[in-house]
Amino acid sequence: MDWRDRVTDLLYDGETVLETVDVGANRVYVTSHRVLAFTGTDGNGGGDAANFRQVDHPNVAGVRAGSDSDRRSLAKAVAWAVAGAPLVVAGVLVEVGDVLSLPEPVQSGGGAAGAGGVLSLFRDVFAALSLVDEAVAVVGGLFLALAAWAAVRYARSRERVVVLSVAGGDDVRLRVDAGGDAAASDLRDAVESA
Repeated sequence: MDWRDRVTDLLYDGETVLETVDVGANRVYVTSHRVLAFTGTDGNGGGDAANFRQVDHPNVAGVRAGSDSDRRSLAKAVAWAVAGAPLVVAGVLVEVGDVLSLPEPVQSGGGAAGAGGVLSLFRDVFAALSLVDEAVAVVGGLFLALAAWAAVRYARSRERVVVLSVAGGDDVRLRVDAGGDAAASDLRDAVESA
């Protein structure tokens, strides 16, 4: 049952429909008392949001066109990029092997033989540390890959909406594919003339 075609069943006594505005796949009725918004393509659902919202005229704070998106994905993209970019730059520009160098052992006296084992251990440690710059660059690259993934999620989550601002309550968001500014203007004119 499509309630958009049976809106008169929802009207109060003495309430009349003044204007009907289609906002994308949504239909909004501006009555003498309220604004009735039916969301969805068939008026019966498909989604997590309510299929029907009503707002009394005194609570309508305005109408605007805008966009909704997953702002958490954008914040994650920025955070991963801010963490990853310096690591990649540091990993590429800084050569740990150039900073750390081990002097050649001096071969004199009987104690030099015992020092060779210690120096061999230090050489192995310095060789491992010389790989730190590549590891830092790889970790930075992974962070940048995560940033790109979060940015793609953010871009895919963006959608155009017409927002009916409600004082003291949740705004009514009506998704539109195109023409959001025109739909917002038509709805704003209908609400203001009521």
